[in-house]
Amino acid sequence: MIKINSVCKSFNGKSILEDISLNINPGEVYCLLGKNGAGKTTLLNLIIDLIKPEKGLIEIFNKPNDKLDIDNKKRIGVLREDLALIEELTGDDYINLMGYFYQLKPDIILNRKEELAAFFLDEDEQILVKRIETYSKGTKKKVAIISALLNEPDILILDEPFSGLDPVSSKKLISYLKNYRTSKRIILISSHNIHNIKQIATHAGIINHKKLIFNSSINELPSLNGEQLEDTLCRMLE
Repeated sequence: MIKINSVCKSFNGKSILEDISLNINPGEVYCLLGKNGAGKTTLLNLIIDLIKPEKGLIEIFNKPNDKLDIDNKKRIGVLREDLALIEELTGDDYINLMGYFYQLKPDIILNRKEELAAFFLDEDEQILVKRIETYSKGTKKKVAIISALLNEPDILILDEPFSGLDPVSSKKLISYLKNYRTSKRIILISSHNIHNIKQIATHAGIINHKKLIFNSSINELPSLNGEQLEDTLCRMLE
């Protein structure tokens, strides 16, 4: 479980998030929604302890998120919005390096890499021998996704996973995430792509004006007169 209790964050004296509290439970595909600059990426960075809150507590696996040991951290996979790839490496070397950081055995790295590359890269599978700096934006995103999934994490955190992917690749990612979801795993996604989100989300959190204005099952979003999810979200963010 991910527990967030009364978290506040500001930058240079400007408040970004105020009094954010929510629980994300195993089995959920929890999606963070909101306008650009609402604080979605900030909240994800707080969860993975890249930045610290001014107030509040975040727990993962029933421990403060800044007190996780290596075994806890090996159970988490992260796709950052900026991808954070080492572009001087080949895709193959980068994925191997991520496997090394997760302390995976070489044969497991090889098997997982081949399985994920075959699924996400299709006929472009051989591109992994080339340097990442030569890749298209979409291929860079796919390599980052493969790296996030390499350790089969119990908690998978994806920041804007559909950005840069074409419709076919987005559909494949949706299919993979549907199959990846189990009663013991958490999938946490931040995305602007409502069309894709509504195909996979079980729960949603909507951030607006620094506050969490909705936090529940996505089926409980207060639609009016049969409006579509996109219309409901736009109305709530006005």
